[in-house]
Amino acid sequence: MGILLEKMKGYLEFFAEQSREHKLLLVLVISIFCPFFISGFVALGMMIYTLANRERRAPVLQVPGAGWLFAAAALMAVLALFNQNYIGLLASILAAVIFFIALYARRYMTRALFNTILDLSCALSFPCALVAVIQKILLQPGQFIYRPVSTFLNANYYGCFTEMLILICLCKLTCGTNAKKRPFYYATIAVNLVGLVLCNSFSAWFGIFGGVMLLLILRKHYRWCYGILIGMGAIVIIAFAVPELAPRLTDFSQIYHRRFEIWDLALHGVERHPFFGQGLLSYLKLSTESQAYVQPHAHNIYLDAVLNFGILGVPVVLAYFTRQFSKLFKRYKTTPNRDVYILIFVLTAGCLVHGVTDVTILWLQTGLFAMLMLSGLGIDENEEGFYTAQNDQTGDLEPSGQQALENCHT
Repeated sequence: MGILLEKMKGYLEFFAEQSREHKLLLVLVISIFCPFFISGFVALGMMIYTLANRERRAPVLQVPGAGWLFAAAALMAVLALFNQNYIGLLASILAAVIFFIALYARRYMTRALFNTILDLSCALSFPCALVAVIQKILLQPGQFIYRPVSTFLNANYYGCFTEMLILICLCKLTCGTNAKKRPFYYATIAVNLVGLVLCNSFSAWFGIFGGVMLLLILRKHYRWCYGILIGMGAIVIIAFAVPELAPRLTDFSQIYHRRFEIWDLALHGVERHPFFGQGLLSYLKLSTESQAYVQPHAHNIYLDAVLNFGILGVPVVLAYFTRQFSKLFKRYKTTPNRDVYILIFVLTAGCLVHGVTDVTILWLQTGLFAMLMLSGLGIDENEEGFYTAQNDQTGDLEPSGQQALENCHT
């Protein structure tokens, strides 16, 4: 508790010395760990506030590749409207807000701010875990299996957050973190493991496994890879041998039988609209019309993308991200300090593995948090004066609050 209070004091000192742009991003981080309507209100407010003034708007719109994100948002809205997918149209508006936050964070991210966001997110996961524990305690005897959601609307969204935070802590622990901070990351891992066990998300475990394997490969800890593979095999055997340790395992076959039914229906949807799909949440529209098991998405991020946007629309939606990851690979090869890039790679691997059986990234809170993590790509651009070189006179930020930040991170 003492270390948390010390960190909160450091965060307040750091916050007080920050620029307006950095303060808004820190408020956004806090809102992400609150109920989703608060996250939406803060993100939408940031977008309106920024777009309403040319001096605030111009620096954000200057981010390389911004046009591709606007094209993706427009395509999502047009496809949904054309196919009378009105829920998908609403989701497209939320996606546009998330895309704008991605540009905003990319434009103003610095290494000091990024590290503070990581630590603040870890600290905020403690009250989230407490909420999940209270929700579990309130479960009534004989009630249907209850999976705590914490502050994230759905148990799988909470599972996605625990996955990302565990991977963040593991990345921090393998990058030569100050010894004084290591107990904080170990505690964060433990707390989020409790949250993950309570929310019982199978897919999040797969995501953690994928992220950890890539982390070990990037850090060249190959022997650990073999050890984890053996350990995972042992855990699976024990879990099936003693199902009381993982109560939801008894429903494993039923869960994946349902998954295959969803995927089969989604494939039929792709056959009907192969080139451009019907916009976001197409599976919700499809399953409702087919009187099938109604779900918001196809429980597979790859299949869901093709269902939503078609084989011609997917490249447009992914164009901005393809460009960013191309730059990420180049930066990784040429930059000595690779910690931020490794973290982005690891979180992406976790998301892609998780995405084989679920689409938890397709949500306001998870989407916003993922965009904040991806904005780490902008750190070197901002610190190297990329935008100043582009004659940006309206959005330059001077480093500030360094001493307060040091207090935060020690």
